[in-house]
Amino acid sequence: MITVSQAIGELHSRRLVNVGHACGYLQDALESVAILRLYQTLFPDDYARSEASSQLPDADQYSEREREFLRLVNQRCFPVDEDLLEAWGQGCSEWIPFWPTGPEWMGDADLADAPLAVRTFCAMMCNDELDDGVLTRIGPRTPRLKVIDHRTHTLDWKRFRRLCREAGGMLKHVPTAISVVTNDTGNLWIDVTSEAMDAVGPFEWNLETIQALSDEWRAAEKLTARMNRVLDWLEQDPWPLARIIRLWNRSIVKRKKKKHA
Repeated sequence: MITVSQAIGELHSRRLVNVGHACGYLQDALESVAILRLYQTLFPDDYARSEASSQLPDADQYSEREREFLRLVNQRCFPVDEDLLEAWGQGCSEWIPFWPTGPEWMGDADLADAPLAVRTFCAMMCNDELDDGVLTRIGPRTPRLKVIDHRTHTLDWKRFRRLCREAGGMLKHVPTAISVVTNDTGNLWIDVTSEAMDAVGPFEWNLETIQALSDEWRAAEKLTARMNRVLDWLEQDPWPLARIIRLWNRSIVKRKKKKHA
């Protein structure tokens, strides 16, 4: 842990040439102290055994002990990419280096090389048609995906989930897979795309935020695992996609007319 006397000693040893440089270094030192307190609180045994230096190597850089803490967070809480820290110039002690891990298919203008299931799920959620080539690859007698006229009809998502659940087997996981593929789960790690990073955060290093991101990450892992199982299943045999399309089409219902007072 860095003490006041150590910080002052560092200032003298570095011969900082102006007040701005001195204030910047002290700010880095204070942020480092906050990180190391979290290290001591969250991983007390590892902290007690650590022999890593807590001395800041230079302005806007993590100490070795801070990096040790970041690696433990990456292993036990949620992803922290050290390559990302390097790309950011390392000066990120005040903020958690959050980066989403969800799929980015919905932002891809060209899905031609995506798996059939992904192309189908994206078409469903984007209210698009599937081209004849996709329908042929799924199998004979594959129905066309209905395009919804939102003025008169809507998708009953609850009904679709119920139909998939009643169908059983892997089909019961299909709604979850669709939600993950199209970044529509309600989970921060999955739904935020790289293009939407400015809309979230920044996240401060504190116990509450670390716990919240850890809980979200555990949920994201389960959701992503379900998606992967469904995609692997449909990659081996795409024919069940025909049934999924039928269940989807059955879930498109007429809008209820509003009652006028």
